[in-house]
Amino acid sequence: MNGLQDIGNGWLTADTSFIVPFSGSRLQGFFNYKGIKNISLWGVGSIGSLNIHLKGKNEQISAFTEYRTSPNLLELRNEEVTLELSAFLNEPILMVYQEIRKNNFKYSISFAPSKNNLWKTESQGLIRSSYIFAESTRVSTIHDEFTIYYENREYKTQNKTIFIYIFSIGFEQETKRAIEKLKAHINIFTELNSLKLQNIPINIYKHIFDQYGLLEKSYITQAVHCLHAAFSCIKKDDTEKFAGIAAGIGYSVPARSYYRDSYWTCLALLPFTPNIVKQQILYLEKGIYEDGEAPSGLIYPTEIGLKYWEERKKKDTLLARDHIKPLDWWSDHFDSPLFFINLVFDYIDITNDWAILYEGTDRSIKEKIHIILRRYKALEDEDGIPIKPLHDRDWADNVFRQGAVTYDVALYYGALTKAAKLDDAFSDRAQKLRMAASKRLWLADKGYFAEFVQSNGYAESHLAIEIITAIHFGLATEKESNTILKAIKKNLFTKNNNEQPFGDWGIMSVFPGYSAQTKRRGKSLFQYRYHNGADWPYWDGLLAWILVKRKDFDYRYALTRWWEYGLAQAWPEPVEYYSPPFGRGSSLQAWSSLSLRAIYEAHKQNLL
Repeated sequence: MNGLQDIGNGWLTADTSFIVPFSGSRLQGFFNYKGIKNISLWGVGSIGSLNIHLKGKNEQISAFTEYRTSPNLLELRNEEVTLELSAFLNEPILMVYQEIRKNNFKYSISFAPSKNNLWKTESQGLIRSSYIFAESTRVSTIHDEFTIYYENREYKTQNKTIFIYIFSIGFEQETKRAIEKLKAHINIFTELNSLKLQNIPINIYKHIFDQYGLLEKSYITQAVHCLHAAFSCIKKDDTEKFAGIAAGIGYSVPARSYYRDSYWTCLALLPFTPNIVKQQILYLEKGIYEDGEAPSGLIYPTEIGLKYWEERKKKDTLLARDHIKPLDWWSDHFDSPLFFINLVFDYIDITNDWAILYEGTDRSIKEKIHIILRRYKALEDEDGIPIKPLHDRDWADNVFRQGAVTYDVALYYGALTKAAKLDDAFSDRAQKLRMAASKRLWLADKGYFAEFVQSNGYAESHLAIEIITAIHFGLATEKESNTILKAIKKNLFTKNNNEQPFGDWGIMSVFPGYSAQTKRRGKSLFQYRYHNGADWPYWDGLLAWILVKRKDFDYRYALTRWWEYGLAQAWPEPVEYYSPPFGRGSSLQAWSSLSLRAIYEAHKQNLL
C-alpha cells in the first residue's frame, strides 16, 4: 500500500508509519509511533514531548503492522499490542491507551521538556531533563506556572491488560479544571468508550454532519478532515475565553488570527457554527483602526507570547518596521479591511443577525464599515479602481504588486455591493469599478483578467487562480466568468496541461510562472513553489464551490485532486500548499477546509 487509504467515515489507514498532526483549543503537536511530539500550548510555544517506550521480554516489540488515523487520533496495532494516542478537541488533554495481549511486555512513558522553551529563563533555573510517570505520580511541575496533571489506571482481563493514561498539560489552573470537568461528567477510568464518544473529534464531527444529512454521502472522510482543519483552529485562552481562529498549527507564538485566512475558514464553518463566526468577527473588529487600516493578523495578547514578540522586535529593526502597533501581525495589509466587510455580510446572509452591526468596542461595526470604505475611496484613481502601493501585503505576500490587482479589486467590489444594503451610494461606486476593471484588467485575447496592471502599464498577464475572486464576489460578468473557468481548466488543471513536467498533481496557482519583471522574494522566486505555481487547497475549494453553483461536474477534480494527492504522500490532513518538486507547506491549515463548503453546497444541490 502506498500512502494512506480512505476506509470511510473519516478513517485513514496505512501499513507503514506516518506523522499525524493534532490540534485543539489549547494543545497542538504531532503523533507518531514513538509518542506525542512537539507538544505546544497555544500562545506559549513548545512544552515538550511524551516519549513512549514499548518493549517485549528481551527486545523491542515487533513492528506495528497497521496504522489507522482519524482527526486527533493515531492507532497502531500488531499481534502484541494496540497503542492509541489521542487529543481532545476542547480541553488541554492527551490520552494514551495501551492494550497488551502478551504477558512478557514492558513499557514506560517519559516526558522530555523542550530545550528552547520560550518561558525558560536564567532566574527560573534548570528543569529536569525528563520525567518517568510511575503509578504514584499525579502532578509533575515542569515550571512554576506549567504542570502536567496525570492519572492512570490498569485493567486486567483473561487475555489482555489495558492501561489508560490521561495527561492535562498547561497552566496549573487549567489542567486541574480540565480533569475535574471530566470527572464531573464521567468516571474516566471505568467508562472509556463513553469518554471517547464525548471527546474524540471524529465523533463530534459525525454528530454535526448527521444533522445535515451528510454522514452517508460520498466525500465524508474528506469532509471530516476539512471540518477538523477548521474546528481545531478555534482557540481558547487558559480561562476558556475565545482567542480567535488560528491559521493552522504553526501560528501560535505570538498567538494570532488573520483576516484573510479566517475569512475563508469562516465560509467553511458558517453553515455549521455561525456562532463561532460571530465571535471571530467581534475579535477581528478590534484591529480595524481609526483610519480604516487593519493588519494581516491580530495578535492575541498572552503574557508569554507578547514578551517573546517584543523581544524579537527589539533585536530586529525590520520586524519592528513591519509590525507597528503592539497587537499587529504585519501592519496595514491591503486586503484585510475588505475581508472584514465581506465576512460581516456573509455572516448576516446566513443568520439574518443585523444586530451585529451595532456591536463593537470603540466604534460600532457599522461605523467601521463606513470608515473602511472611505479609506478605499481615497485610494481610488479617476476610474474608481483602488491603487495598491508597491508592496507584498495581500495574500501573495512574497510578490510585490502595484496598481490595479484583480484579486484586491474583486474584494473591493464584493465589499461595496454588500455594503449597498446600508447605503445606495456604494452600489454606484461598485458599478463604476466593474466597468473600470473590464476596461483596465480584462485581457480579451486570453479570456481572463490580468493578475495585475501597474500604473506604468506593465501587466502580469499569466493566468492566476486568484482571479476566481472576480467570480466569487461578482466582479466578473457571466460571459467573463465562463471564459475564465474555461481557461483555468485548460491551463491550471495539471491533468490538462502537458507543458508542466510533473503529470496530474492538482491545480496550479499560476501558469506560466511569474515574469522576471515581477519582483518577488523567498519561496515565490522558484517556479511551482508557493505563490509561483504551487497547488493551494483553499483556492481549489473555492473553485469547486463556484463550479458546484454552475452544476459543472468538473467540480469533482477541484474538490478531490489535492486531497487524493496528499493521501498518496501520507499527509492525513489538509495542507497549506504543495507541489511535486517542493513538497508541502504547513500541516492542518485552517483555510484549506474550504472544500467542506463545496461538499455542503453540492449536497444541497443533490450533486453528490
